[in-house]
Amino acid sequence: PGAARKFKDLRTHPRLTEETGRKVAHNLDGQQFIGVEFDVPEDSYGAAILSIVKEMQDVYHGHGASATNVLKGVFALVLLAVNLTLQFCILTFIASHVVQPAVYRIQKDYQYFHQESFDEHGVFQPDMWRHYDRKNELCQIGMTSRFFYCVLLFVWVTSMLAEFRASAQLIHQVAQMPLCHQGQDMLRMDED
Repeated sequence: PGAARKFKDLRTHPRLTEETGRKVAHNLDGQQFIGVEFDVPEDSYGAAILSIVKEMQDVYHGHGASATNVLKGVFALVLLAVNLTLQFCILTFIASHVVQPAVYRIQKDYQYFHQESFDEHGVFQPDMWRHYDRKNELCQIGMTSRFFYCVLLFVWVTSMLAEFRASAQLIHQVAQMPLCHQGQDMLRMDED
């Protein structure tokens, strides 16, 4: 099977030549378009896009519609749904089995520290702190280190920005594609 590619019109968007892709010329409905091809992402989102464009088009138009087309289309959409469901389940699991117990433990550690190192009026007692037996546990709380917290936040934000950038580029690429009057013009299969 060939690689599925989408096509963008460069006549109205000349800055698209700066993007990665291969400059090509196509005739659609008797009109020539010079543009850039880009690959569909090789993930569950790309499989769902390809399924909607290719398999569901065959089913909708009735030519070549078979159980195989329906199965391929449904499989890609189920794969996307399973992917999103698993991501949600992982986030829920982390929140309930990692974050909440850690928050509870830290709250208990801080409560014990407050009981042992402060007097009844809430005034810190340095002598009581010197004899505090759980200093190591208290100092191991990651969020007390601003540098550690900032590094983790930076790593997470940059990885999320990469995801947002990839999603925005895909949305931009799809939005810039020329309109097709016939379904067979929506997808071209290459043999390479």
